[in-house]
Amino acid sequence: MLALLSLAATAQVTPTPGGVGLDPQRRQRDFLNEQQRRQNELVPPAAVPADDVESKPAEAKKNSDPNAVCINIQKVIFEEATLFGEDALHVNVPDSSCFTLDQIVGLVRDTTNLYISAGYVTSRAYLPEQDLSSGTLRLVVIEGRIEAVELYQNGVRRHRGEGIIPVRKGEILHIRSIEQGLDQINGLSSKDAKISFRPGSEQGTSIVVIEIKSGRQWQATVGFDNSGADNTGKAQFDGSIVVEDIFGLFETISLSHKNSDPTIAESRLSGNTALSISVPRGNWTGRWTSTFYNYVSQIEGLNQQFELSGTNWSHDAQVERLLIRDQVSKTYARFGMSVKDARNFLEDTLIETSSRILSVARLELAHTRRVLGGALSLQAGIDQGTTLFGAPNDSRAPARSPKAQFTKLDAEVSFFRQWQAGPGTVSANTRLTGQYSPHRLFGSEQLGIGGISSVRGFDRDSLSAENGFYVRNELGYTPEIFEGTLAKYLGKPTLFAGLDAGWQLPGPTTPKRYETVTGAAFGARLQGGIAYGEVSYELPLSYPSSFSGDPVLRVRAGLVLSRF
Repeated sequence: MLALLSLAATAQVTPTPGGVGLDPQRRQRDFLNEQQRRQNELVPPAAVPADDVESKPAEAKKNSDPNAVCINIQKVIFEEATLFGEDALHVNVPDSSCFTLDQIVGLVRDTTNLYISAGYVTSRAYLPEQDLSSGTLRLVVIEGRIEAVELYQNGVRRHRGEGIIPVRKGEILHIRSIEQGLDQINGLSSKDAKISFRPGSEQGTSIVVIEIKSGRQWQATVGFDNSGADNTGKAQFDGSIVVEDIFGLFETISLSHKNSDPTIAESRLSGNTALSISVPRGNWTGRWTSTFYNYVSQIEGLNQQFELSGTNWSHDAQVERLLIRDQVSKTYARFGMSVKDARNFLEDTLIETSSRILSVARLELAHTRRVLGGALSLQAGIDQGTTLFGAPNDSRAPARSPKAQFTKLDAEVSFFRQWQAGPGTVSANTRLTGQYSPHRLFGSEQLGIGGISSVRGFDRDSLSAENGFYVRNELGYTPEIFEGTLAKYLGKPTLFAGLDAGWQLPGPTTPKRYETVTGAAFGARLQGGIAYGEVSYELPLSYPSSFSGDPVLRVRAGLVLSRF
């Protein structure tokens, strides 16, 4: 009995497989997918020709031919212009009171360009018939409106899912709103959408035409990696299936499962199953993710081994809203709620000190911007623990125990850029992630520093911090060496080198503790073909004396079955 109590105390302070670092390979895949998304951010949506939306230099204020005939103009009136104030409309009006014909034509063009550069690409200004002897120049602005939105998929008219475009009949056409819908459609791997416009039945109206090329609406993968823990099985096998747009809402449904090698003893195993659903609608996106994790391992007692097992359920709901969008940037707000139910057992007896339910509300702001030839991403969020869904109330907990009603702040800054270098492409990526909390946190809410998704070079050892941050840096080179059949099967190879560092700062659990870890990684990965994989050799460069300091060899390989 004393041995069981001692082991229970050990289980309380030792992070279980269901705590920090739940699925490092999944987070690594998410990181690579996010990097691909940022790469796509560098390419503007296919909407209208770039020359049509660029702001051209003002022509009305150009110095006119001194010998040209000019007309006395004392006042300029812009009729039917509702989107811009008088100051913005008059900024290109010539300073003199005598306008040449070239200046008048230039003013019409400048006014049209003012609208186009602001995203109103079907609006234009023109000169109506008028008598200029009064000294008044009238310009009429036709603010282009939407008559209808039509979706065509593989050449066939599509009616379901038209709400993906956040515009309404009769409103003034703004290209940024239409591009948002286009991005939502193109977020599905099976879709390739482009915009065009047709004249409407009335002057100043347009029909927005979205032409969608739709391919195979499902993807399936199988793979292997060695990211597991020693006590639950290093070898991990995984499979996933993703289906898109089967309900006509441009939704994505993903189901994945990962399991330790089934041939090893049942006393060492782990499994992870995740279901994810995403439904976009215009400026909004709703997401739901549920995951289930279970493990079994053996721990040594004084005279015998004991079985340690556990389960971990988590459910996350999130609503995202686009706030601001222009030619080079997007700003989002996200609100989410998550519930985490962790239960750990020692010889089938519940370990109450390490079993809990947590419910966490989250508010987040995110901003992406094309800058310096690359993609910059900023993100800041706040987590607040609640008493909802069966979470414990801190008022009834011991004073020095971790808090369920905690507050946590986190932020992330990343930059990605790529450029041509000879027969290939060079890419550079850096990401800084940090968090702060004034409260003592459970392990699942602490920042994990050390591992494939944070500071590479560490496998068995890592830091867990209420307060801390880490930075990941990677430089890659993708040569264009595969063509034809080889490219279909192997995709594109990338050679990469990484240098990472992380810092654990003093917090409620470790009030006087500063720790630093740094690590390097060298490797190669395959992406974009039927086969995918990655091999990396990671070296720990600096670490606490309690760490083993052993180098890490990581291997990941798999097949995209849907590409056969």
